[in-house]
Formats: sequence, structure tokens, C-alpha cells
Amino acid sequence: MKILIAPDSFKGSLSAKEVSRILSERAKAHFPESEILSLPVADGGEGTLDCILDARGGKRISLRVSDPLGRKIQSEYALLSDGTAVIEMAKASGLPLLTKEERDPLNTSTHGTGELIADALNRGVENFILTVGGSATNDGGAGALEALGVIFLDEKGKTIHPKGGNLSLIQQIDPSSIHPGIRNAKITLLCDVDNPLTGENGATAVFGPQKGGTKETLPLLEEGMIHYAKTVYKTLGKDYSQKRGAGAAGGLGFAALAFFDAAFASGIQTVLSMTGFLKEVQTVDLVLTGEGKIDGQSVFGKVLSGIGSVCAPLSVPVIAFTGALGEGWESVYAIGIDALVPISQGPMSLEESICQSERLLSEAADRTFRLLTLKKRI
Repeated sequence: MKILIAPDSFKGSLSAKEVSRILSERAKAHFPESEILSLPVADGGEGTLDCILDARGGKRISLRVSDPLGRKIQSEYALLSDGTAVIEMAKASGLPLLTKEERDPLNTSTHGTGELIADALNRGVENFILTVGGSATNDGGAGALEALGVIFLDEKGKTIHPKGGNLSLIQQIDPSSIHPGIRNAKITLLCDVDNPLTGENGATAVFGPQKGGTKETLPLLEEGMIHYAKTVYKTLGKDYSQKRGAGAAGGLGFAALAFFDAAFASGIQTVLSMTGFLKEVQTVDLVLTGEGKIDGQSVFGKVLSGIGSVCAPLSVPVIAFTGALGEGWESVYAIGIDALVPISQGPMSLEESICQSERLLSEAADRTFRLLTLKKRI
């Protein structure tokens, strides 16, 4: 038997590589004669850089950039062996960089993500993969544009350092000083949302609350985003605000479309291709995957949906491990996932589950593999 292990991370507790290690150890204990292959994956959000770098080879480029609140932090991006830069915006502009009390999209900016892009451009990079999950921002990508040389001015001609809360003050945008390397760059955004920039399905309305937006601040953010989009239209002569994906990452998708002529690609499908999953799955008997929480959203551009869509036509069975089941979890059966294994044991808080996640996953895997070995005796 050949087993392919391809989980996402259990966010807040175990990385995808750690989940893979645990499942691999238990699988080897029960199926010592089997071939077991580990390919940790991600859906284009947190952890994507590590998965691609591990699979494709390359090096990490470390540098100091601005976090979402403008504080200097140590960040990184990957430079693959073929010269492609993989930039995970969560490493500079992501929610995990802030405490819950600090989350406020009025005050956050994508400036740090722009600094990562600028550093790669300075090294002569022309091909970029930009993963945009997990952002803490709602600035329409203006902060990233500023880091790349775009100048924002108010009605008095004074420079504005854009963030979510001051987009309505921008009266003029001057892109003449944008980094010259961006004109020759090919930028692909890994993104599985198709939301526009503004409106009831836009960046602010849909994603603003999870970034700390409130019923008082969300209207201000939306007003600023609408004004910003109009100002970009005056500058470039084309309206990108209602394009599919423009609302990704608090509007970074909008900036990438308007100023970088970026293309969009499915995060999970790109990762499955780049890690070699699509090739390896052709020859396996069983796939093991998982994520921290499985619910109705798992069928939309997440790891389970991508793996299920590949395995179902091949009739390869898939078992998914999870820290918790949320509302709508049963919907994953329709997308090619054959069995779900929650790892929790009895009543326990989220904090307890996270602290004991390695043990819980190991024991859940052990129970599952014991069941699988029964087929030899029945």
C-alpha cells in the first residue's frame, strides 16, 4: 500500500509539516511494509511559503519590514531555484502579527508587503507568486503601493501615508515614481475569493469584521474604499473595483490588478501542482489530509476541497483529520472526502485542545490505523 500524507496546518497549534510527521510516524508503526510519502500543503494562506519552498527548493530571504501597524519586524520571503519569489503577505501584513486588542483595520497597512516585493525587485526578480490569505488590512493595497514608490497626496498636496482609516483623504495619486522593475514583473496572486473591492460582497463588508472592524468603523472603511477606488479611476482611467478578486486581502487584489496587471490563480490548486501532489496522487492507495477546523467553508477553496476534487475522479479514498467540526462539516463528503476523524477526546476547551494537539492527533491517528488494519482480519 502507498499512502500520501498531505495536510494543512492546524492553525495555532501544529504546522502542516508537524501534522505530516505525526501521521507518518503512526502510519509507519501500523503499516511497516507500506510506502509513505509526506507532502505538506496549504491553500494560499499562512504556511504556503514553507510548503512551496520545501517542495521546490530555494532559499529564504530575511529582512526587516513594517508590520500592519508600522512597527519594524523580521520577515522573510522565498526565492525559488528557478528565480521565482514567493511572498506570503501574512508574514508582513497578517493577523497573526497582532494581538486581538490591536486588530483595527482603520490603523493597519500593507506597507510591509510592498517592502518584501521591493526587495525582490531590487534583486532582479521578475516572476512573483503572492499569497494573500490571513491579512490584517483593509487599505486597498495602498500601503504596498506606497512602499513601491507610489505617492498619495491630500487636498493640500501633502503626502499621505495610507492606511484603512485615511483613504478618504487621498485626492491625488502619483504613480510616476513606482519601482521600475514592476513594469516587467509577472505577478500571480494565489487567491480563492472572487469578491469585488466594494459593496455588500466587498472587502470591507465580508472580511472587515474578522480584522477587527465594528458596526461603527465598517461604514467609515467602506466610504474610504469607495473614495480611493474613484481616485484610482481618475488616475488610471479604468475602474478595477468590481473585478473578481479585487476585494482579496482587504483590497490588495485591487491594487495588484490596477497597478501590476496581476493574474489570479487558485491557491490550493497551485500548491498541489507545485508540491508534486498532482503527480504523486496518481499512484497511491490512500490520502491522509486535515485542517484545524472542518466546516461548511472547507468546500470553498480550502485544502480539503482541492484534494477532494483531485482524488474523487481517481477513486482514491481520503481520510481527513481535524481539531474540530463546525457547522456544515458534512458538506465535505460531497467533494471527495470519504471519512472525518476529529481528534478531541471528551469535553475540552479550545485552549486545552491546542496545548495537547500533538498527543491528540497521534492517538486519533493510532485509532484510525487500527481500524484500517481490521480489513485483514474480517
